[in-house]
Amino acid sequence: TCGMAEFVNVHVGSFVSRHRTMRRHRRRIHPVTPQSMTDFHVQLTGDYAHLSMIHNESIYCGIVGTTHEEGTTLLFILPGIKKTGSTFLLDGTFSSSPSFGNECHQLYVIMGIAFNTGFPIGFALMSRKTERAYTALFNKILSIVPEWQPQIIIVDFERAAIAAIRTIFPYTTIRGCWFHSSQAVWRKVANIGLVEICSNHRGAYDTVHMLMALPLLPQNCIAEGFETVREYYIENVQSLISNNNDYKFSLLFEYYRSTWLA
Repeated sequence: TCGMAEFVNVHVGSFVSRHRTMRRHRRRIHPVTPQSMTDFHVQLTGDYAHLSMIHNESIYCGIVGTTHEEGTTLLFILPGIKKTGSTFLLDGTFSSSPSFGNECHQLYVIMGIAFNTGFPIGFALMSRKTERAYTALFNKILSIVPEWQPQIIIVDFERAAIAAIRTIFPYTTIRGCWFHSSQAVWRKVANIGLVEICSNHRGAYDTVHMLMALPLLPQNCIAEGFETVREYYIENVQSLISNNNDYKFSLLFEYYRSTWLA
């Protein structure tokens, strides 16, 4: 013989029946899906507290917020936040956040930057996105990790978060995220109906993408760069597109001037 194992034909029932059995046993050990942020807090501080343990240390830091403006925030901090560097990226996401019956509006993620890579070290499930909600969040983090004093914070362009950061970390340098600025410009392009012309006309495409690239210039050169993009558009695009699209580009330039340069 070649030493191969013998296979015994064992009847284990249909896949459907076994699948039902596995689901039944899984339900017995898994927590009930929480219907609210308070339900989730009760689970994390009660019978299922062990599920938030990493290296025998709980990452769940409790509820933040005592007023309507502060809302409710469930905060999670990994032990590594005490060992990270000086640059951090803060960003909120909606697609990955549990809704809890539409109570939770975002998952706010704190990432430490090391080796040009962002490593998640903090998470906050937030019901509000007000300045007071962010202020309460950052104050809570400092009460847990007093030595956390970022030198640089990279954020999207949410005014409430930026205002809170300036209040709590007055000596921290705040930098906007280029991805988010480009994303905002492209949303405006789509909103005013310029996607098709950008797909069919190289000059229109270049105009939009040069606007997106302006934040990469030195700060004192951005206004001049904006005028250069306008001149490029006038010389290379304006006469080759319809009056309707020309009007839409005027809306785009005004949006960029009033939103990003004012």
